[in-house]
Amino acid sequence: MAEKRSGEKRRDPGLRVLSRRLPELTAPLLRGRSRAEATLLQDWNRIAGERIAAVTRVHRLSFPKREERRNARLTLACEPGAALDLQHSTPQLIERINGYFGFALVAEIALQQRHLAQREKGWKKPPPAAPGAAEIAEAEAAARDLEDPELREAMTRLAAAVAARRRQVKD
Repeated sequence: MAEKRSGEKRRDPGLRVLSRRLPELTAPLLRGRSRAEATLLQDWNRIAGERIAAVTRVHRLSFPKREERRNARLTLACEPGAALDLQHSTPQLIERINGYFGFALVAEIALQQRHLAQREKGWKKPPPAAPGAAEIAEAEAAARDLEDPELREAMTRLAAAVAARRRQVKD
């Protein structure tokens, strides 16, 4: 399936198209932010842990010297009721952040108490759409040339799920 036979068109160029458009899609969101700040925004739940991430949002990462990307000050927006607990656990949080990046990215954490939007706190990704019969049949046809039955089954499920997701996004 990964091989391209001579004379055949590529079946699913979706991932290539997305990879080309990704910088253009994310540029407005990350404009004016460093790569480290973008990573903090994207991976905050994993870095801080669910308990801390539920009551905080990364607000700003500012470096003492523009050309030196170390010893930054991380400003977090946090729920007022969680500020005192967060203040006491900032050394552990700094250690987790720096351990995640592998160098001393953050030297201090500043807390800004504010009520976080309910939409942010309670937002959940919509459940994936179930693939329809036509999507399953198309996926089975695309994977029928695979010899390994486990691989064929896995690729069929993946292709059907991708097709269902595309349908869900279009709707």
